[in-house]
Amino acid sequence: MWLTVVVRGMLCDVEVEPNYSLQRVFKLVGDSLSIPELRGCKANDCRYQKLRVPVERTGRESREEVLAVCWNQDNWEELPHDEVVAKLWSSSASQVGHIYLVIELPSGMQTALGQLNTRQPELFRRLQIVVKRFREWTIDDVVLNGGIFLSADNAPREVAEIASRLKQTRTYHADGCAELRIAKEYPVEFAKIFVPTSGLTDPTVRNPREFVVFYTVLRCYLEDASRIASDSSSSLKASAFQAHFIQPPFFACPPPDSKFSYHEQMPWRFPLFVSSTEAVDSWRKFTPNSDFSVVSKMLLCPFIIAEIVSDPREKDRYRMLLEGIAAARAGQHLSKSDAPKFFVIAIYLTANLHAERYILMEAASGRGLTPVNIMKAEFDLRNKDDAIQFLLEMFNMVERIGELEKGLDQKKKDGLTTIKSCADKMISLDSKGGSVTRGEALLRSIQEEGSVSGNNGMDLGVFDCEEVHSVLASLGYEIGYIAFGHPNIATVFAPRDGVVIGYLKFIKSGSKELEILQYLCSLASPANHTIRPIRVWPIRGGSVVSMPVAGGWLTSLKRPSLHLRSTSQQLFEAVKFMHDHGVAHLDLKPQNVIIPPNYGPLTIIDFSLAVRMKNSRHVYTGLAGTEGYMAPEVGKTSYNPIRADLWSCGKVIEELCALCGPSPTRMQLLEIAGLLLDDDPEKRPTMREVLQRTSEHKAKSPSHTGLESVRASLMVPIPA
Repeated sequence: MWLTVVVRGMLCDVEVEPNYSLQRVFKLVGDSLSIPELRGCKANDCRYQKLRVPVERTGRESREEVLAVCWNQDNWEELPHDEVVAKLWSSSASQVGHIYLVIELPSGMQTALGQLNTRQPELFRRLQIVVKRFREWTIDDVVLNGGIFLSADNAPREVAEIASRLKQTRTYHADGCAELRIAKEYPVEFAKIFVPTSGLTDPTVRNPREFVVFYTVLRCYLEDASRIASDSSSSLKASAFQAHFIQPPFFACPPPDSKFSYHEQMPWRFPLFVSSTEAVDSWRKFTPNSDFSVVSKMLLCPFIIAEIVSDPREKDRYRMLLEGIAAARAGQHLSKSDAPKFFVIAIYLTANLHAERYILMEAASGRGLTPVNIMKAEFDLRNKDDAIQFLLEMFNMVERIGELEKGLDQKKKDGLTTIKSCADKMISLDSKGGSVTRGEALLRSIQEEGSVSGNNGMDLGVFDCEEVHSVLASLGYEIGYIAFGHPNIATVFAPRDGVVIGYLKFIKSGSKELEILQYLCSLASPANHTIRPIRVWPIRGGSVVSMPVAGGWLTSLKRPSLHLRSTSQQLFEAVKFMHDHGVAHLDLKPQNVIIPPNYGPLTIIDFSLAVRMKNSRHVYTGLAGTEGYMAPEVGKTSYNPIRADLWSCGKVIEELCALCGPSPTRMQLLEIAGLLLDDDPEKRPTMREVLQRTSEHKAKSPSHTGLESVRASLMVPIPA
């Protein structure tokens, strides 16, 4: 016999027997309907509502009218999930053409919490943070979450041993290389952190560039340190700090066999979970966005996290420590039982160039969440001895990371990925009951702290001029923050509600970016996906352009499988439009392709490297683009910028497909990406050819035939 079921605003007919349980009915519905919410949803988590008075389907009323009657909760009687189908009928048999059952799916939050507690309960528990008030981030919150601040005098042996090993001198083979001779121009300082070793012992200095880094800190950085510290620009402090102390050990000189990756201004690949003492169990997911981090390639857990002062109240220090507590607990869980204790290094750079280095390690095992020991050391980077000691610790940390990586359990490599997947439908800490668009595309560095509350005296750089302030004041807007690492980009917000409504970009005089933007935006076409400047006004040294918030990075698109074809179609149209009008972008990457998180119009941004072509065969020389998205010929020989764009577009499509499940569309797009990524520029198909190929594929694809047409006819939207 057939039973008509209402689920999530849809009608579904399933074949059942009277002794089938309602759980089994749920499975049959899941096999029949393509509802994303059904994936991963457990039958036991649903609620089964019997219609006391069955709803008749005569065929004269619309499906919307039928559904409206079914959703009358006064007519509902809840049944347990193990009840049998026969209990739905008041008489001994069902009446043909009547609806008897409504299945209520759990909310996205309930489903997520259920999955987290079922699939990764221990890891989920270790990633939880409880704060007194959302988005405040205080030292009291650190203590509340088990943080124990230690001094060198009362540190446990394991923590003290880590601190000691970070201070160990670096050993080298005295082979007389040029880099070594340069470093020895500072013999007193050199002897404090470097000692020679015999040829029989492996040195810790494996790359002679380490000597050059040491020399540069003493010869270049320290000469400018006092001026950098007195400058109000946090971007200047950040660039100097990272260039001299962080990038060399973790990006430029890592061992060839290193299994970690260095990131700047990149969100973690998994969320934490934050609740408030004012609202118990009000869990929100929160994805940290460290100013820089060093992360395990295999298990994704961070070894080093850092914040560079951007908030005058310095509450980002305590947010970082809370993140470090969760990371230390998670890393310990992901380690082998016989591995050394896992620890995290957290670094906070203050406005006066003091580097605070924290070691965070879970204390001895116990019931519940165990405390986390926190040991701090402070280095005045304006001081010569402190600067080279901090540099020493960073290079020694590379070896320590290697040991931590070896201790991680490969069997648990899917743990954090599972956490991220389960938490997809949870409310974000950045949401205020709903969702707030924050302009993620260019503003990743701004902390996930809900509403913006003004710049709090922050240095506004090029935007601190009368022309900018007067225009914004006339519109009732203010500057929020300068994007970290991007001194030419600032957020704009409305003080009345604190929501970011757009951003400003400073374009230097002589740059072709503004000319190209205005040229493309003057061309009216539905295929034109160029970001449209709202207003342009000249200031000293260039122009300020105000632009709207258009969404997030392409790879932040929610449910990408659902929108894969239409999103890629928009991208192909956008690139074709530029090329048809003689413009090559030369920096196509997911960060420059913007789309609303829940899907919508796609937008191309950042034309700072774009060029206008004299003709389609014109060639250029020189390096342009972002590593990983540049065509192989760029920077090596003369190249055609349009052909280089095709390669970059293929790379973007490849990354988008990596987020999607198997499907004919994904298969076709991966084939197209493979053609676009051909090493021979002349073999790459043009966007016109790509669009022709996709349209032919769409025409050949079956549209709602057979069983699919039956399923499609059963799907009706929820009535308003």
